[in-house]
Amino acid sequence: CSALKYHELYADLTTTAENVLSQRKVAVHGLAPETETIKLKQRFITFGKVEDATIIRDKSSGKSLGFGYVTFAESKAAQQAIRTLKIKVDGNYVKYNLAAEGKKASADLSPDRTLMVRALAKKTSNDTLWKAFEKFGEVESTHVVRNRSTNASKGYGFVTFREKAGADSALKTPTMKIDVRLV
Repeated sequence: CSALKYHELYADLTTTAENVLSQRKVAVHGLAPETETIKLKQRFITFGKVEDATIIRDKSSGKSLGFGYVTFAESKAAQQAIRTLKIKVDGNYVKYNLAAEGKKASADLSPDRTLMVRALAKKTSNDTLWKAFEKFGEVESTHVVRNRSTNASKGYGFVTFREKAGADSALKTPTMKIDVRLV
């Protein structure tokens, strides 16, 4: 009889967790300026039913601020999404975490794991940057900075590693060749 009570309690707790918004809402950072809500939703629907997707925009210009939110119907879909190593939306590898993690998640994106890479060729993509740096450690995200109007590369970008050791390892290599340019 007490086993039945524990089973019922577990079922109640599981149901409650599924319904808590903070466990179903994922914050997504590093979106391309041209990314539309439908693209964001389509990319994350592979993890489970998406109830809502929103891209945050500047109130006066209407331009994307480069981040948004995806709300799943179930928390297990959100958990599956945040456990995925690489998610690419419109050519950008994005950063993501449970929206409820807020400041904790921002602290996880500490500057000691992120490197700025200069002198990139105009044709360098996020994929190319990722492939060039993955030999140093597990890469969490890459972002080639682009002109919002023309989408042309500005010649620099960022690489964020999962661990500080990856960034440290990359810093030990003074120069490397990416798309026929020394960076």
